[in-house]
Amino acid sequence: MRPRACITTVVLVTAILLRETVVAQTSHQQTANTSNAAAAPHPLTKSAVSASSSITAPIQFIKVDGLNIAYKVIGQGKPIIFLTRFRGTLNDWDPAFVDAVAKSYRVILFDAPGVGRSTGVVSTSVTKWADQAVQSTHALGIEHATYLGWSPRKPVYEFDDYQFLFFYKSETAKAACVSYLKRVNLIQDKDVAVTPEGYNNMTAAMTDFKANEEKNYFDALKDIKIPVLIANGKFDPSYPLMNSYVLEREVPNSKLIAYPDAGHGFLFQYHRQFVLELLAFLSSGK
Repeated sequence: MRPRACITTVVLVTAILLRETVVAQTSHQQTANTSNAAAAPHPLTKSAVSASSSITAPIQFIKVDGLNIAYKVIGQGKPIIFLTRFRGTLNDWDPAFVDAVAKSYRVILFDAPGVGRSTGVVSTSVTKWADQAVQSTHALGIEHATYLGWSPRKPVYEFDDYQFLFFYKSETAKAACVSYLKRVNLIQDKDVAVTPEGYNNMTAAMTDFKANEEKNYFDALKDIKIPVLIANGKFDPSYPLMNSYVLEREVPNSKLIAYPDAGHGFLFQYHRQFVLELLAFLSSGK
């Protein structure tokens, strides 16, 4: 049986990954009809450690369906769940961005099953990814949450490839890329990379998703009732800005922000500006 979810707000970063999470699971202040009962909070919730910075935050583990799920908690307040990109792990979140959000919210980062230091096997279904996100949230004793998803992407092997996909080709963007990588390198309790098997399963899931193999996700966008913030870099080679315009058109209660001189990693290049937009959106509920 699939888990219930009550997601009150959604933030889509470069647009793609979280849309199946929303469609598969919930609408504003309503519970999806996916299970007879919500998952009970796990006892480990009581001992979860909340750090003041993502640089020093320890990786913790909680049992979800018999698997050890790796996660970090930064800050206090209402929970906001960060869902990382394709092939991403706990290591990929920019401390400057995470810590700025954590001044106002309790930020929770986690690895899905089979990703990073979480046990299990990466699912080949994006619908299952969505269910796993809800199950992990419930295991931490959270029934209402905001979800921020950073999009899937292609694999990256060299710095130049990384800059091309995540940061635009200008000198300003290149400097931002270097600064981001330096900040990420400061993270003390580091995660491990996604395995080749995990990468192949992710690729299979995204191939089916784009082909609407499980369901017609595009047609379901119009049924999303919760407030949705969509953000993108104007020069994103992985998911062009036009995709975000289409997404904003199809999702009724949505807002789009586009950042200049930026690519897929705009939220780390413009972390100060984006945090202000994000917090304003969350406080307004629109």
